[in-house]
Amino acid sequence: MIAILRTLWVVSLDSYARDNGIDSERTEIDLANYLTSSINDIAPFDEACGYATCITEHPAPQPPGQAAVRCDWRITIDREAWQTARGIGRQAARRDLLAYLVGELYSLPSVCDTDAVMTATYNTGRGTVRRTFQPRGRRRARSDADPD
Repeated sequence: MIAILRTLWVVSLDSYARDNGIDSERTEIDLANYLTSSINDIAPFDEACGYATCITEHPAPQPPGQAAVRCDWRITIDREAWQTARGIGRQAARRDLLAYLVGELYSLPSVCDTDAVMTATYNTGRGTVRRTFQPRGRRRARSDADPD
């Protein structure tokens, strides 16, 4: 199964830098590197031999005092392996995979205590889903079901 996952992260420079012990001017590059290196280690995505390739073509414009990081991925995974790992049926595999990945990405340790807002866009085969994750809903975001 192949899917495209597009994410846009916006975080204040000071919030990310303070929580990660870096200089604020390094926020954009540090966050982009962190997300890109972390996505392939998310269990059970990793256990099902999933692989995400960064396909971001254009960086996001940088608002004053914030880092805006666009991370777009081409997700490749064996459908049956994902179904087995998650205990789901064939029809739910794509929707479950993408919803699971965005929830886990937003809960990664280096962003979970920041003021980061993430907007994820992906196609489930039944239409395009656009979800925005905000700090006040972070705990709930990990277990949200897709709206469709």
